[in-house]
Amino acid sequence: MKIKKSILLSAVLSIMIGCGGGSGTETLSLESQSVQSQTQLTPNSVSDALKHNEDGKITTINASGKVESLAISKEAIFFAEGNNGVEIISIGYSDKISTELLFKIKDINAKQVTLSQDEQTLYVEDEVGFIQIIDISDLTHPKKTGRTTKQNIDNAALSKNGTYKYIPRGEEGLEIVNISNPSNIFIESTFKISNAFNVVLVENDTKALIATGSVGINLLDITNPRQVDNIANYRITGASVTGLSLNATEELLFVATGDEGVLVFNLDILLHKLGY
Repeated sequence: MKIKKSILLSAVLSIMIGCGGGSGTETLSLESQSVQSQTQLTPNSVSDALKHNEDGKITTINASGKVESLAISKEAIFFAEGNNGVEIISIGYSDKISTELLFKIKDINAKQVTLSQDEQTLYVEDEVGFIQIIDISDLTHPKKTGRTTKQNIDNAALSKNGTYKYIPRGEEGLEIVNISNPSNIFIESTFKISNAFNVVLVENDTKALIATGSVGINLLDITNPRQVDNIANYRITGASVTGLSLNATEELLFVATGDEGVLVFNLDILLHKLGY
């Protein structure tokens, strides 16, 4: 199964072109704490070696705060935890998922996080609406390099062929935008749902998983972007799903559930559970 890693930041271009709020670098307030030893990535199919329940759930990664958003690089996972800041966790896979808390950025009220395409920069949307820009080229010494003017991380997903952009709009649902012609960008359709916080594309962009808060995770058929169909829903009891991300090998789904931490699923098994 070939799966698309899909958390994107529509504002990245504007961030790269011009950043307000200062220049130079600023060392952040950090806290280091080892959780458990790191294991090496296995070269093939990490999901096959990881034990899971019938729904595909492998484990829960606990955090020190309420996880509102997450982003994953090849080496680490980043949790936005509101007043608790951002946790940077080294992550590895063998017969189990291992985690090590590298640093805790304490002086940012973190609402959303996302990564640059080269995974060298972390963008953190704060409670005021500014996006803090953090150099994470050295995970042991992240540095704040500036901030943008007020704008939001929209957690959009871009189709592999560059034709469509899928934008979660909260209570307004999922917006599908046709971007095939830069001079004529238009909304192809809108899928109405109670909440759409985050989206990832799977199955060669024919399916989408939507984080829908207390409703859980919805699986959509987006084969025809003009007519999106709801396939199934996966509800997580007692949790509100606000963030989704895929790991580097694109086999594991990480689910931000607020106070319940981050749940990790074997994606193939979860999709099968949802009837696909």
